[in-house]
Order: sequence, then structure tokens, then C-alpha cells
Amino acid sequence: MLMMGKLGTMIHTGRFLLRRFSAPPPAVAMAVTPSRVSFHRYYSSKFISLVSPHVSPFSSLFRPQALSSSAFSSLSTPTRVQVDSTEHEVVIALGSNIGNRMNNFREALRLMKLHGIRLTRHSCLYETAPVHVTDQPRFLNAAVRGVTKLPPHELLTVLKTIERDMGRTDGIRYGPRPLDLDILFYGKMRIASDKLIIPHERLWERPFVLAPLVDLLGTAVDNDTVAHWHSLALHPGGIHQSWERLGGESLVGQDGIQRVLPIGDELWDFTSRTHVMGILNLTPDSFSDGGQFQSLENAVSRVREMISEGADIIDIGAQSTRPMATRISSQEELERLLPVLEAVRGLPEMEGKLISVDTFNSEVASEAISKGADILNDVSAGALDSNMHKVVAESGVPYMAMHMRGDPCTMQSEENLQYGDVCKDVASELYTRFRDAEISGIPAWRVMIDPGIGFSKRVEHNLDVITDLPKIREEMAKRSIGVSHAPILIGPSRKRFLGDICGHPEAAERDAATVASVTAGILGGANIIRVHNVKDNADAAKVCDAMLRRRGRMLMMGKLGTMIHTGRFLLRRFSAPPPAVAMAVTPSRVSFHRYYSSKFISLVSPHVSPFSSLFRPQALSSSAFSSLSTPTRVQVDSTEHEVVIALGSNIGNRMNNFREALRLMKLYGICLTRHSCLYETAPVHVTDQPRFLNAAVRGVTKLPPHELLTVLKTIERDMGRTDGIRYGPRPLDLDILFYGKMRIASDKLIIPHERLWERSFVLAPLVDLLGTAVDNDAVAHWHSLALHPGGIHQSWERLGGESLVGQDGVQRVLPIGDKLWDFTSRTHVMGILNLTPDSFSDGGQFQSLENAVSRVREMISQGADIIDIGAQSTRPMATRISSQEELERLLPVLEAVRGLPEMEGKLISVDTFNSEVASEAISKGADILNDVSAGALDSDMHKVVAESGVPYMAMHMRGDPCTMQSEENLQYGDVCKDVASELYTRVRDAEISGIPAWRVMIDPGIGFSKRVEHNLDVITDLPKIREEMAKRSIGVSHAPILIGPSRKRFLGDICGRPEAAERDAATVASVTAGILGGANIIRVHNVKDNADAAKYGDVCKDVASELYTRFRDAEISGIPAWRVMIDPGIGFSKRVEHNLDVITDLPKIREEMAKRSIGVSHAPILIGPSRKRFLGDICGHPEAAERDAATVASVTAGILGGANIIRVHNVKDNADAAKVCDAMLRRRGRSKG
Repeated sequence: MLMMGKLGTMIHTGRFLLRRFSAPPPAVAMAVTPSRVSFHRYYSSKFISLVSPHVSPFSSLFRPQALSSSAFSSLSTPTRVQVDSTEHEVVIALGSNIGNRMNNFREALRLMKLHGIRLTRHSCLYETAPVHVTDQPRFLNAAVRGVTKLPPHELLTVLKTIERDMGRTDGIRYGPRPLDLDILFYGKMRIASDKLIIPHERLWERPFVLAPLVDLLGTAVDNDTVAHWHSLALHPGGIHQSWERLGGESLVGQDGIQRVLPIGDELWDFTSRTHVMGILNLTPDSFSDGGQFQSLENAVSRVREMISEGADIIDIGAQSTRPMATRISSQEELERLLPVLEAVRGLPEMEGKLISVDTFNSEVASEAISKGADILNDVSAGALDSNMHKVVAESGVPYMAMHMRGDPCTMQSEENLQYGDVCKDVASELYTRFRDAEISGIPAWRVMIDPGIGFSKRVEHNLDVITDLPKIREEMAKRSIGVSHAPILIGPSRKRFLGDICGHPEAAERDAATVASVTAGILGGANIIRVHNVKDNADAAKVCDAMLRRRGRMLMMGKLGTMIHTGRFLLRRFSAPPPAVAMAVTPSRVSFHRYYSSKFISLVSPHVSPFSSLFRPQALSSSAFSSLSTPTRVQVDSTEHEVVIALGSNIGNRMNNFREALRLMKLYGICLTRHSCLYETAPVHVTDQPRFLNAAVRGVTKLPPHELLTVLKTIERDMGRTDGIRYGPRPLDLDILFYGKMRIASDKLIIPHERLWERSFVLAPLVDLLGTAVDNDAVAHWHSLALHPGGIHQSWERLGGESLVGQDGVQRVLPIGDKLWDFTSRTHVMGILNLTPDSFSDGGQFQSLENAVSRVREMISQGADIIDIGAQSTRPMATRISSQEELERLLPVLEAVRGLPEMEGKLISVDTFNSEVASEAISKGADILNDVSAGALDSDMHKVVAESGVPYMAMHMRGDPCTMQSEENLQYGDVCKDVASELYTRVRDAEISGIPAWRVMIDPGIGFSKRVEHNLDVITDLPKIREEMAKRSIGVSHAPILIGPSRKRFLGDICGRPEAAERDAATVASVTAGILGGANIIRVHNVKDNADAAKYGDVCKDVASELYTRFRDAEISGIPAWRVMIDPGIGFSKRVEHNLDVITDLPKIREEMAKRSIGVSHAPILIGPSRKRFLGDICGHPEAAERDAATVASVTAGILGGANIIRVHNVKDNADAAKVCDAMLRRRGRSKG
């Protein structure tokens, strides 16, 4: 969806992508401009932050903009407010701090209506601190828009009358009052009389007035009157910019101003944390627990259980809404509901808790509210009962409006599953229902929204909604910023789509997948989660809230740079990147992997110059941990030269060929200092041969260039290379890419290599050897030899960059024995097997050989890819045992596990920091060495691993298990930066000792030498660790990342779970956050649940695939741009969803082309979906000839999106479709070019 244009320009956080428009349309710019963004304190904000850019003139920013229509016609047009020529649109502010403030507001609104003021919009509700006279109660503030025929001064008189009727008297200026009503705007008038000043004289300095005023507006201006109001502001960006200059959304959530939702006479701060709604189904046929709670005793017992597990709200439903559920009578629904409702209402445990009733029947709603329901939860948002909005309006209870098309019997029909962009369509349709509710008398401050996961949606639609809640808020904000702040509820609990993803047909087996989806939703902005399993999801919510609070504190302290807000999830983005880092984080252009195969930061080169200003030597930041702060330095004396040598092999044991080549280079006096990642690549030129293994190394040598060449050719011959077909198979190929600061052109040697800049299999490993910061003059010289001013990075980017990696042509791999492991294709699960008597979670359980082997079999059956065996405890204060004792525990189990038939295709990792144990374990069949100290606790470890050839997991820890949690070892400046710096030091020591970077994996050490907040920072900001690594070495930044939060104490501290075994749900939540942030491997105790979370996280990642054209080749070959037409290739190299994305977002393809060439972006576009298989897949038509109607539909979408030519089989029908579309386009005055 990213690369096909659905999500605008994105910023990459390892694996999690954030939408950002590169060129926002004028009327939306204030919400998404990259120039400046303001935020809430993160822990108190779960909604999109809308700000105004510093732009002018006003007229170009605020222009009326049509709202996009929805694919669901019955919901596509919001209720319109008609204003005749004698009426004026007004904005009135409300305030109260005496008596029942909410009742004062309700009565004021009622009296306004009686006096002929027709209310059309309501702001959110704010509780604010008093100003000027501070020794008085807190105020309630809001604002409303309406229309009236009353002249301005008569309107003022009416409002003053209402104030007096509500008990206001003359008193202290700015003092307490039951009601304060002020006219902020009146039509297009400016008024200055002795009694009335419009706009209000203190408007622009009062956040308690500006906050609700901004709520009444959209990011798009809906009429000339609103444009006039913006023109009255003190800033060229209108009211939005005035609000932003005052502090904007960063003020909301502070003590001075809180956004709240009224429930009865109480005010609910829905942004302070995630609230958990427990589901109580009283039906015999609900999909998950139908029939279990029909008896009053069972229902009440279940409520007590959910309250004890952490539920804040109990949602009681007596009408099933599962697919194809039968609608029962009001009487039957009430007979099921009322006894339970009354019993639950009377429970002492319900003190401070809320009751929601789930019904779409207005009669049932009315009765339920009268019996004590606090919230009305309507899955149809009023669409299934025309009286519902009236009932809710009169009751005064909050209203949960959910998105659904049709009813439970029809919601999953083919017609109701058609979306253009599901998030945009859901937002549009929900807003329509909301407007109907508001016009019926339900103020915006009483509305909550539910995007309807599992209702009228396919698997991919549900995933899109969960992972892009910010987009729903953003779309809402175009119409109403106030509505975009509404609490969002998500309800994925045990839904069928989770079963489809994880292979669990039984609903009760989907709890882990539910926790994963809930985690993604909370981090994306959900305020309420509706779940069956309260205990596990309440833990997940606590973990997510802790992450969000931590993000908020870091933001406020200024540690995270400029941030972009996605509801509640903040993404770091440097507003002014330092020159040497600009290529990694510049907002001008970002290149991406296919998302599913990429879990690392994408490093690109901006189109900037001159070269010298971009690449400059930069000192590495020092770490707070002094013993690890200085990486091993490579000394180069005046007679040595730094060189880069490329390696390739496609015959024999390719990995052994590389190992032997490196050994021989060292024997010939080439001191190797850096290693790239390892790449498996498709052959070029001569394609009928095996795939190549490619890499590159940096080193220093005293050999002159031609002698070095002779040495390398000798090594090639010694490895069996003979003269053969040019570009043909070879056991070894060694090429000198760079030699010191020299440029060489002789009959035997050309430096830089003549084909270097066109070969992705050479450039990819070459870039790995560099950092985003230039570390010496030789590297600066190498950059200067590139074909582009941005140096080697820009040359790589121009060739395709990281978007090439993960394609069939270039795969980044890690060698394990003679196998190559594609660690980027999915998340891999490492199951923990502790053979110790004292491990914190399961110490003593698996000391017997029988129990250990049984546990391994169980973990393999549950989805483990790797078994990590440890015989030395590393819990805090653990005692170090002897090598002999560790081996006695380890070796029998290791040998038994190695021999299990179930281990076919699985890997064994041994967890030890003892080099003697490591050596024995590797000799007995260990595939991976997992060292919690990264070599710091045993000086021989790196040598042992280097000689063994196994992959090396280097973990961050300060001190040893006895000292790691000491006060000294818990001091960090910025934990992610410090972890990256210290880990890089250990990796460099390992590399200098002979462990190539392509064999290194990294673990940031969650739970080791870290406080609760440090662990949260690491989990939620893995991309920052990669980014910091990339400053030193891009290759190391691509290393697989393992995270191991499983059952750690910090999760218990967050969730109040003293027992380790109770922390599985919190583990799933933290693992999900880590996967979405870029983790490749998860190390866990509970394999089953976390394997489900991994599957969920992998599916949630957007599958991105850039459209590359051959236009430039054609132009260089003599075909001018004016003779080029383009075809995005529907049905070619694309899945169903890819074809749909292309058809529905052709404008994005033009926009991306325009970044490179505006001329090419104007080229005619042809689309050819005719009778293609993807249409048959969608419509269930295996025969091509049956797909004509589907072809007409897709052609219609394409033409309306800008296609100029349609390529079809059935000309007659599609010609008619083209005529209709052209008529629509002419009517709308839109250009197809």
C-alpha cells in the first residue's frame, strides 16, 4: 500500500511505517506538514495531532474542499445543514464552574434551541484550570456552531438572558459562574461596539477557548464563512496556526486543560490510559462463548471475574451480531438483558466501573439506560433503527457508533466488502453516521467510535484498520477535528480473521493473536479495547501504556527530535538532520525494502550537493559506560593503504570458499578490518548458472596495487579458478574496488572497478562497509569517485538501493553451517530451554533429560524455529558456575536434542558466556552461540567463535549478572544511543578477532542493566538502535535483531504480576511491539502464543513493491518523453491486493513519477485489467469470459483515477463505461492528466 500510493510518503522505523504526505494538498497541509508538528504529552494523547504550518498567504491554505464519497452509497453523504439567506452561522463558547456543570451545559443548549439557535456542531469537552482568579473550581469549556436569524446584539441579549436564567449574577470579573456564553464569531461580520466585540477580544490568547473552537473546524474549509473566520486570526495560517502558536495539542493533557467525556455527572479522562471493556454475551449463539452466560448466576460470576482481572467497562449484549445472526424481538432481548443488567448494577465490585449495553434496538436501549446503563454501544451507529439517535440524545449517555455495512445477515456479502481505501471509507461512512447523530442532538463530546473490526471486512481490511487507526482519525479531521479526537474502541477479540492468519479454527485458541492485534491497535491510537480474555489483554494494555508514557516523557525532554503523531504512537524524525546523517533520515526521499523482507532502517542518499558538505568525518558519540565507549581502532601507518576487496563465488561450497579466501588474504599480509553483509544474488549476463554468494571486505596492506592484484589472482587459482567463459561460473572471484586514495587505469588494473556503479551485487556489500558518517580521508576519497554528488550512497540509491534487497536478484543472508538463512522473510521464534535450578521463570523444571527433551518437542510443535539451551543462569545476582558443571548440565541435553527427528530444519543455540563451554557445544552440534556478554566476560570467546564459523549473538549487558543492576550500570544518557554505541564496540572487537559482520546478530539486552523505562525505550525504538549503528557501519545496522522480553520482571512491575508465569500476555504485547519495530527473532518461554503474535506481526507489515519503469533507458536510447506512454502492469508480478492498489491509486503513481520528472508524470496511462485472473479470484469466476462485469468495474475505477487508455477484450461494454466516466469527470471539472 505504501509503494502503490495508498499511504503517501512514509518514514521507516525498521519495519513499522508511518504515513506522511510529501506534498500535502493545501487544505490538508496544516495536519500533515513535515515542517513542524506539535504533540500531546504522549501518555495522555491517543489521537492525531493536527497543526498548522508556517505558510502564507491565508487564501491559498484554506479553500473549500469536497469530501470524498464512499463506496457504500447509503452512507456516503453526510447530513447537510441548510443556511438560508436570512440566517447567519455563529460560534458560541460555553463555560461553567459552579453547580452541576454538565447539566448547566445541557440546559444552555436546550434554551438556545428554544430561542431559535439551531445547533449544527459541537466541540469536544474540556476541563480547564481557572485563569486570573485561580482560587475557584475548575471550569468546563466547550463551543458550538449553529445558525440563527437573530441579529448580533439580539443574540447577545438572548445569551445573557440564558445566563441569568441559569443563576449567573454580577460578581468578580473572571470569577466563578454557573454559565458563561460568549459569541466568538457571527457570520462574516467584524463587530466593535460598546457591548459586543467580534471576534472576542481575548480569543487568541485563551487555550480554553481556542481548543474547542478548533474542534468545530476541519482541516478542509467547508464554506466561505469559515474561511472568513480563519482570516480574522492573527496568523496567516488561520485559526489552526493561532492555536499551534499558543501551544496547540501539546497543551492538552497537561493540568491546565484536559479533554474529557461526560458519563452521568462524572468526567472521564479517556486519554490517560487504555481502558478495557470485558465482553458479556447473554446469547445462545455468539461465535466465541454463546450459551455460557445465559443463566443469571453464570453471568454475574463472569462479571466478577472480569472486574477482578482488570475490566473497566462491562459490555452486555443480548442480541447476537455474529455473521448471519437472526434478529430477535425487543421483548426477547429485554428478557435476556434486564435481569443481568440490574444484578450487575447492584454489585459492590462495580464501584467505579461502567456498564455498556450492546444493542441496535432503540426500545432496548431506552429500557437499558433507564435501568442503569452508562454507555450505549450500537454496532449499526443508528442505521438499523431510525429512533436510536433520538433515544440516545434524550438520555444524555455516551454513544459508541460502530462501522458496519448492512446488518449481521448481509454485512459479509460481496457488495458490502468492496472498498477503495478501507480506512478512508470507514472514516467517511462513520462520519456520516456521526453527523446524523449530531443533528439529532447527540453532541460530539458524547460520541465514541469503533471502526468495526470483523464487520463488513475481509482479513486484509481488518489488518489495515488495526495498523492504520491514525489514518481514520486523519480522514475524520478533514471534516471535523473534534470528531477526530473521539475515543476509538477496537474489538478484534477472537475474530475469525485471526484464526485465518494463525490457523486456529476454534475461537478460544485466538487469545494470543488477540493480544498481538490489541497491542498494534493501542500503539496506533486505540483508547478502549473490547475483549473476551480480560486478564491477558489488560496486561497488554498496561505494557502498551507504559511504552506510550515513556515515549511522552522522552518527547517532552526533547530526546526524540521532532515527532510525528499517529493517534498515540510517535515516530522520531529529525527536523534538521546533521549533514553526515542526512542520507538516513532526510524527509526529502526515502527508499524501502519490500516490507515483509526488511526489518532494518533504510539508508538512502538525498539529492544534495556538494559532496564535501554531506560526507565529513564525524566523531562517534561517547557512551556513558566508559569501559565500552571506545571501539577497537585500526592503526594504518604511512606505508599501508586501506583497500576494499569484493568477493564472489558460485561453484562448490561457496561459504567455505569465502572462509579460505579470507584466511589466505591474512597470510599474504592483508589485515582485514571490516566485513559486509552476505548476499546471495542472481547471475547476470550468463544466467544459466548457479546463484552467486557476494560480499566485500575492508583491510589494510603494504602491498602495492599490482602486487595486491597478483596475490588475489594467486588465491583465485589456489581455490580452483581457471580461465573460462567471461561472467561464467567460478569458485572464487576477487576484485579490488578501492586502493587508498589512488585512481588507477592500467592494462591490468582499473580502480575504481569499471563496472562498479552498475552492479547491485557489488554496491550492496560496498555500502555495508561504510557508515553514514565518514570515518577517514580515504573513505571520503572513495565517495568522491562515485558518479553522483551524494557519493557511494547516492549511487546505490540511484541504482535502486534497498528496494533491490529482498527481491529474487539480491537476498541478504546469514550463513549457518553450509546453509544460508534468510532472516528477513519472517519473524523467527526462539524457544527457551533453561537447564538451571535457579532461572527466574522455570528454574529446575527441565534439569532431567526426559523433561528437557519433552519440552523441546513441545516447543517445536508449537512453532519454534530455534531452541536456545542454557545451563548457566543469567538472572540478577546469579552465581557463576564452573565450566565443568555447566558442561555436565548442557552436553547430554544438547546431544539428545540434536538427534531428534523433529529438529530437522530447526536450529540449536547455546546460551553461554564461557568460551570453554562454547567450544564444546559447537563441537557437539550447536548452530548458534548466544553470548549475553558479547565477549566481555571471557577474553577467549571471540577467538573461539571466529575459529568455529558459527553465527554469534552479541547481547548488550554492563558488568555481569551480579553487578548488572547496580546503580552505576543503570546510568544512561539516551539508552538506545548508548546501547548501540556499546554493542558496536563489542561487534568491532569481535570483527577484529575474526568474526565477520555477516555472522553477527545483536540483542539489545532487554532486562539486562536496564530499568523499566530503559526496557520500554529499547522495545519501542529498535529503529533508533539500527540508525545509531548505521552511523558507524551500515552493514552492522542490517544485522538480525533478537529481543528477549519474555516474562521479565519489568513486565511484572508494569502489570502487577509477581509470578513470572503470569506475564505471558505482557510478553506477547512487548514482542508484538518489537516485531513491528524491526525485530527478526523473538526469544520466548511460551512459544505457542508468541508464534501466533509473530504470524500476526508479519502479516500486518505492509507488502511494498515499487513500480520501476524503463523510461530513462528509453530516453537515453533516443525515445523522447513526449513519445512515451506508461502501463503499470496490472496482473503482471502482482498479487490481487497489488492490482487493486494500482487501479485505485493511479494518482500516486503520477505523484511518484513527478518527483523525478514532471514531464513523465503527464504521460498517458494505460490500464489493462481486462478479464485478468485477480478479477476471477475476487468475484469467484474461474472462466475468463465471465469477468466482463468485473472488468467494467475496475476500468471505471481506473478512469476515475486518471487512466487515459483502457485495454480490453469486450470493447462495447467498456466503451460505454468510458463514456459514463468521462461524463462524470467533465461534470466534476477534473483533469485526467
